[in-house]
Amino acid sequence: MTKDRTLAFLTGLFTIVMFVETFKIAEKSNWQAYGSAFYPRVLLLVIGVLAIFLFINSFRDKRTTAEQRKVKD
Repeated sequence: MTKDRTLAFLTGLFTIVMFVETFKIAEKSNWQAYGSAFYPRVLLLVIGVLAIFLFINSFRDKRTTAEQRKVKD
């Protein structure tokens, strides 16, 4: 595994564990529009999506533009 894949996997695992833990946060009260767990869940979803993008990007070809020009010439 490359460093990017390892980081993406560990970040995804951390995100899943923390998202499950947000269900232990107290429910919303009468005066709250959203519960206390809403903001952490949104942040964890954003982090999870970015981890997925990092994981997908780790499979892309990492050649530099100079190397690509040499191949084309």
